Amino acid sequence: TGNRQKITQTGLALIEKLLSTIGYIPQPEEDHTVGTLRDQYLWMGVFFGSQKVTAFANAEFDKLLQNGPVHPDMIKSIMQAGALSGNASIFDWFIQRLDKSGSEHDRTNILSAIGCFKDDEIISKVKAYTLSHVPARNQSIPISSMAVNPAAMSGLWNWYQSEKDAISG
Repeated sequence: TGNRQKITQTGLALIEKLLSTIGYIPQPEEDHTVGTLRDQYLWMGVFFGSQKVTAFANAEFDKLLQNGPVHPDMIKSIMQAGALSGNASIFDWFIQRLDKSGSEHDRTNILSAIGCFKDDEIISKVKAYTLSHVPARNQSIPISSMAVNPAAMSGLWNWYQSEKDAISG
């Protein structure tokens, strides 16, 4: 456990350093690859517990909840962060946004985010929603998110085995 903690702390220090170097907010003149990198590292910072990164992501998610602007290059990680700390009303917000969205990109980001909840009851809702409402071509998105989510992964294999007929190929 001590080594794991040291590795996590080292990783967080590197993530925070990288984000302070490239900036938390996308800039108009930056390369697309920088935006992609930022999005991934914002999520990793939140996932591994950086207070600084989490505070930023939560503030951005609060803007999103109020229909405020969040830069599209980082919206996936902001949604994932919102789900990670979210409750049942946040799950409902995601589903409402998913139902209203006309953008495949937005729907894909939401499906990725809903696999990031920590609460067992919400994880059960995500599984049920995936089977009943997510098109077959996209079911792998929330399932993949749950597969790397420590809160969801323990029961995922048994769920998959019991529902594999309902899950497309």
